[in-house]
Amino acid sequence: MSAGIAAMVASVLAGAAFGALHLVLLRVATRALAGPRPGRIFVLFALLRASLLVAALAGMAALGAGAAEFIGALAGYLAARFLVIRGVRTGNGLPWR
Repeated sequence: MSAGIAAMVASVLAGAAFGALHLVLLRVATRALAGPRPGRIFVLFALLRASLLVAALAGMAALGAGAAEFIGALAGYLAARFLVIRGVRTGNGLPWR
C-alpha cells in the first residue's frame, strides 16, 4: 500500500517538474518571437517541448507505470500550470511579465 502511495507522489512531483520545464521552454520560445528568425526559434522550441513530452511518457511506460501514475503525472502538470498562470495573472512577484 505504501509503495503505491510513494509511486503516486513521485509521479505527481515528476509531472510538476516536467510541467514547469515545459512552461519555461514555452516562455523562452514566446520571448524569442521578438528576436531575429522568430519562426525558426519558435518551431525549434516546439519540437523540444514535444520531444520532452514523448520522452517523459516513454520513460514512464518503460518503468511500468500504470494508469494511476499517468493520471498523477497529469495532475502534477496541471498543478504547475495552474500555479504559474495564477502567478502571472496576479503578479505575485513572478518575473514572467
